[in-house]
Amino acid sequence: MNKDLFENCRIVKLFCSVLSLFILLGSLPGVVFAEGLGRPSFYSVTGGLVFEVDFTTTANWQGHRNIELSIRNTGIDTIHNWHLTFDSGHIIENIWNGNIVETDGNGIYTITSNGWNQDILPGESVTMGMSLASDTEEEPVFSP
Repeated sequence: MNKDLFENCRIVKLFCSVLSLFILLGSLPGVVFAEGLGRPSFYSVTGGLVFEVDFTTTANWQGHRNIELSIRNTGIDTIHNWHLTFDSGHIIENIWNGNIVETDGNGIYTITSNGWNQDILPGESVTMGMSLASDTEEEPVFSP
């Protein structure tokens, strides 16, 4: 009888250890896991896909502006896991609904999705917001 009780205790301890490990791993931020994966791969919206890039200035003050930048899929294929490289002539101070993955520090940026907005279905668009800074009052240009 003591042998069965000892065996049951070992099983319970093993179960608790495994459960604790799952709880610990589940509570870590996703970035901890993603760091070792290296640079992600993206489809470019210029890779044979049909799209439009447009922006609207939502606020403007001396040397700064907030804009909404939209990428609209005008083709028949879904754009998966998009990224967009462009030269705006401005510095992005803040971005939402998108991520900066690369910049040269002089206005050339590569931005990508936040994950939840990675696919653009035909006829649909994704919109992200940005705060831009510039020494001039020139309109930004988003030429892919």
